[in-house]
Amino acid sequence: MILTIQGEVATAKESMEKGRGDITNGVSLSNKAEDALKNISTGIDTVTDMISHIAAASHEQSTTVESISGNVVHISEVTNEFAAAMSQITDTAEELDKVSLKTRELVGQFKI
Repeated sequence: MILTIQGEVATAKESMEKGRGDITNGVSLSNKAEDALKNISTGIDTVTDMISHIAAASHEQSTTVESISGNVVHISEVTNEFAAAMSQITDTAEELDKVSLKTRELVGQFKI
């Protein structure tokens, strides 16, 4: 009976030592998993920051493009106004030329 109890105690001791080894291994694996999750979290934070910077830059580019587009439209309008003014100046110059010719003809009729 004592031998039986000693055998069972020895078996229990071996099981507990094995269990302690398994627990130590489990704690080690848990710590590694924790480190991996921290690295993943840091990576996610980095990517999130990058996305925020990209979004801000995209917004700035969009604002700049809108400003450039407005300036191009304004330049086009000024160019059209300038072309219209040049057309009026050309018409006026042609009229002045006609008046000048007519005036020369009239002045040419006078004899001094």
